[in-house]
Amino acid sequence: MNIFRVLPVYRFDLADGLGTRVYVSTTTGSVTRHTDNRRQFEANFFSNFHKLAFIPDKVLRDWVLVGLTAATAAVALLGVALFFVMRPRR
Repeated sequence: MNIFRVLPVYRFDLADGLGTRVYVSTTTGSVTRHTDNRRQFEANFFSNFHKLAFIPDKVLRDWVLVGLTAATAAVALLGVALFFVMRPRR
């Protein structure tokens, strides 16, 4: 789900065997998205693993992302602290 998507749109499905879909803005008439099955698989794969889109509840997903981000920051800070604790004395 892209928050910068122009809506509303018309969807046109092409019978090309690739699952090509074109989305056209109802206000400007311009193409807002062009995709096919392969591109959409890659986009869904990215969304599932980068943005945790497989979690349907947005509030829960946001809290999971906050927790993972906080844990990553904590590990980074512990690494910096460990560097100063373990550095050789002169």
